[in-house]
Amino acid sequence: MLQRVMALSFFVFMFNSPALGDMITFEDKTTYTATGANGSYYNGNSGTNVSNSAGWSSGGVQFNNAYDGTFNVWSGFAYSSVANSTTAGFTNQYAAFPGGGSSSSQYAVAFNFGQGDAVVSFAAPVTVNSADFANTTYTALSMRDGDAFSKKFGGDLGNDLDFLRLDVYGYLGGVNTGTTSLYLADYRFSNNSLDFILNGWSTQNLTGLGVVDSLQFDLISSDVGVFGTNTPTYFALDNLSITAVPEPTTVAMISLASVVVSFCRRKKRLPSHQNEKAPS
Repeated sequence: MLQRVMALSFFVFMFNSPALGDMITFEDKTTYTATGANGSYYNGNSGTNVSNSAGWSSGGVQFNNAYDGTFNVWSGFAYSSVANSTTAGFTNQYAAFPGGGSSSSQYAVAFNFGQGDAVVSFAAPVTVNSADFANTTYTALSMRDGDAFSKKFGGDLGNDLDFLRLDVYGYLGGVNTGTTSLYLADYRFSNNSLDFILNGWSTQNLTGLGVVDSLQFDLISSDVGVFGTNTPTYFALDNLSITAVPEPTTVAMISLASVVVSFCRRKKRLPSHQNEKAPS
């Protein structure tokens, strides 16, 4: 009896819950918009310049994307293997500043002008354990040197209190579950030697967001003009670690099985005379 109950528990858990402890590394993506000497990328363009808003998935997780074939512009998430940490400007918008992915060649790039532009969606509720974030080369060099649209962070004397902050929002059923933040650049220190632009991958703990079915992002910069943020609003993402949350029916079945197992064990430990039938 005990073995049957334990087998039932295992069966229910395995076939009613998504895989546990998944790591989304983007290495399963092989279709590209363009391929060059520095790597390949996909921005939603299937190669025919037809507008597309279907998004794409990796490891069963959905990443939104909107591609406009008329003007060849995109927003949301692209995926990339571009390795170029030196070329400044918009033409190098698909490169992570560290020179590649966090632990492999491929990673995701988000163009996120405002909250809701870049969205990660899960088929079922999950706990997001962590993710690796980085600047893109376009954004990092724009902050370091300035360009035609954006100021040099810190200003000419290095004393301007500039920053670029990435906010990560968790949602479950459309309700915000929490927010966590990571500074991609921070020049607000009284000691200018502490000022920094993130030049590597940074692992961010996201468990504080709780149980979620989607993530949204927002980039907040100190460099704001008449038309909004001047700093290029891009970031790179890799190694998204998630743990599936069992469905309520699964939890209930496992709990019931645990009670039955406990009862069977207790019954087995009773003295033999307590298991005998009373005389008729």
